[in-house]
Amino acid sequence: MNFGAHVCVVDRLSHHEPAELVGLGATLPDLAAMRRYRLRRPSGNVGVDGGVTLHYRTDEVFHSHRLFLEWQRTVGSALVGSELSRGASRAVAHIGPELLLDGVLLGAAHNRAAVSQALGAVELVRAELLPMVNAPDNDAWGEHLDDVASWPMPESLGDVGIVAARIQRILSRRPRLAFAAEGTSQVEEALSTVLDSIEANAESLTDDVSASVAALL
Repeated sequence: MNFGAHVCVVDRLSHHEPAELVGLGATLPDLAAMRRYRLRRPSGNVGVDGGVTLHYRTDEVFHSHRLFLEWQRTVGSALVGSELSRGASRAVAHIGPELLLDGVLLGAAHNRAAVSQALGAVELVRAELLPMVNAPDNDAWGEHLDDVASWPMPESLGDVGIVAARIQRILSRRPRLAFAAEGTSQVEEALSTVLDSIEANAESLTDDVSASVAALL
């Protein structure tokens, strides 16, 4: 799952309070990965650290869910014979459905509100978040966190063209997974094969994952 969907899972686990801090914690592994940072230590804030733990448990459940596995296989099959390498195709098949799921979920106002509250909570605990990455990266990490609250909601990720272009940019920084901009149209076509299913199942899948995560707590 991408960070928006993680917040949507937290929002369904209503016994976690304060929800915005738990939601923020659930976004942090993804926010760190965007700048190629790793969370090295807990923040010391119970809500935030609980959210980080929920992030990893949620990914374990989501990545083994039958729908996600089906979407991966479908996108991967659609890319067979394309100009993308095997590694790039596998990356697209994994990342693409996750980003599309975020975009579809954030088309709903209640999900956008939950994500906005979670990201806005950065200012409440900023000092506690800084030591979570290695000291040399603290300043850049802090600047990244400062930007988070002003981000527009990523509901545009429900568009396969936007997602295909974003994946091409993301993988361009990974020499073994990078593919030429000309391959973006093939990625868009492949992602189109699962969009209807993601739109039809986004909310029920999130409910299902939330229930499974709750059972682990």
